[in-house]
Amino acid sequence: MTPEYASPEQVRGLPIGPASDVYSLASVLYEMLVGEPPHTGTSPQAIIAKLMTERPTRPRILRDTVSAEVDDAVMKALARLPTDRFETVGEFAAALEPKFDSAQSGEVTKRPGRRIQGTIAVAAALVLAAVVLILAVRNIGD
Repeated sequence: MTPEYASPEQVRGLPIGPASDVYSLASVLYEMLVGEPPHTGTSPQAIIAKLMTERPTRPRILRDTVSAEVDDAVMKALARLPTDRFETVGEFAAALEPKFDSAQSGEVTKRPGRRIQGTIAVAAALVLAAVVLILAVRNIGD
């Protein structure tokens, strides 16, 4: 287990499910957006302590180029309780899709087509697979 990407239920040794994968994927996305994981520390125990007691700083605060929608989606995916997160990686991916508001742009609200949704889902799956592979390699080396 790599504490920077582990869900709260995982570090507690509780059963994990899709919501744990959503948390781990959000941790990787957070690091991609901000340049560091949501929780950092000088030791695994310090990271776990922060994970259990502190909310990460919103990505938008650290990088003003992060959209409000992405910021909200990442923070929901990083919720401490699994029931407060997206139920699936697909739901998380859908929340990251760009949306256009007709009130702001004068255009009709657009939703990306299936091709874009599929691309986002594939990208999310690849990132998740990379995280799993990294965790597996680190565990083998320990």
